Amino acid sequence: MKPGHSILLGAWLTILLNLLMAFGCIGMFLRMAPLIDELNTSNLSSLGACREMLSVLATQDSGETAQGVFRKALTEARANVTETGESELVDRISTKFAGGLDNEINRIELIRLINELAERNRAAVAEAAQNARHFGIGGAWGVVFMALGIFTVGIMFKRRMARELARPLSEIDAVLEARHNGDKLRRCCLPSPSRPVAQVFNGINEVLDDADR
Repeated sequence: MKPGHSILLGAWLTILLNLLMAFGCIGMFLRMAPLIDELNTSNLSSLGACREMLSVLATQDSGETAQGVFRKALTEARANVTETGESELVDRISTKFAGGLDNEINRIELIRLINELAERNRAAVAEAAQNARHFGIGGAWGVVFMALGIFTVGIMFKRRMARELARPLSEIDAVLEARHNGDKLRRCCLPSPSRPVAQVFNGINEVLDDADR
């Protein structure tokens, strides 16, 4: 492989790894977004509805206004059912609510059911937060490993640049400078050069030999 080709390949490989890391970070955040949306929309809305229903029960008001607030909160809870068993709880709350808010036994049972519904949603919020945390940690470690890969490729690319380009160019410059200063015996020479560099050096040395004849 020619020096220029190997250097170009190393440059493209570094660019590709950087792009992969960038898209990996974007993918990680895109996958975390639904978890955060679910946390903010469904479960937190249900918790808000439970709070509203418990507030109505705390006032011990069974009038039309209180029933309207309770009914609206119950409808919101039904619209945000996401957890296992949550639908059954909402149905049981609805059945107890139909029995009237002025019935003390119904009120006690409603409080118990609503607290159970709220606890399920709190557990779901904690689980979603934990999943998002784990995913974030996994994504962060993924970025770390990709960065290490890029660093390793960069070190290899730097060495390749030094071996195939920087040192040979420096040697050629030194030979031409010596030639300019009158030293006609100086030739291009490096310890263990790669085959392409050795071919370039041999070509320059042959030109200098022909010029001295």
